[in-house]
Amino acid sequence: MRPYVTQAQNVSWFAPRLASPKTRIGIRLLTTLAGLATNPKISRLATRFTNPPSDAIDLPTYPHTQPPPP
Repeated sequence: MRPYVTQAQNVSWFAPRLASPKTRIGIRLLTTLAGLATNPKISRLATRFTNPPSDAIDLPTYPHTQPPPP
């Protein structure tokens, strides 16, 4: 999981600034984008382009999580 976490934590310098606007226009833009993101049709469309495929992460197999042999 460490490579996945490292990739997810690689945030560019302007992302925190976008999330905390200081001007009236910035606040308005943020609330508008948040409203669009909560629209079910738009969020389904955005999910197709932003989520990695489910097989993008190789999870380890732990012996204690396997079912016992019959």
